[in-house]
Amino acid sequence: MERYLRLVSAGSNSTQPQQLHSSFGSDPTSTLRFVWSTVNATPSSEVRYGVSGGPMTEVASGNSTFFDQPAQFIHHVNLSGLVANTAYDYVVGSSVGGWSNKTTITTAPETGTKEADDFVFAVYGDMGLDNERSLPRLIADVDSGRINAVLHVGDLAYNLDTDK
Repeated sequence: MERYLRLVSAGSNSTQPQQLHSSFGSDPTSTLRFVWSTVNATPSSEVRYGVSGGPMTEVASGNSTFFDQPAQFIHHVNLSGLVANTAYDYVVGSSVGGWSNKTTITTAPETGTKEADDFVFAVYGDMGLDNERSLPRLIADVDSGRINAVLHVGDLAYNLDTDK
């Protein structure tokens, strides 16, 4: 649970990243996508990364858009040219606004390899705002290596049905 809370609420001020979401990009063996929010605008949206255990010398930039329910800025950064089945350490944010905690993500293995045959997804939807009963098990399964990726299939947001 501690890992989840750290990722979801990584920031403690209005420009530090919060609600970080990382996912596979268009080619899960070589692309990753990062999305996070800040309460206030920041001068840039960046991901600093490197192969896990080494220096995070690579930098990718993206953009942010204003979202008004609740008022926040949503940041998007894509990484490409990554190596399949490789763990990368990363932080998101900006030098001025602040950085998330360092976290690790692994690209998907190449199709047709033993690693790809052993790749396990957990698929779920509507975790619930007040009754997150599946979350501790998902975290334990990911942390232990029983699950390689989690695919959330819907019901991620509330109050998006009006323009108010």
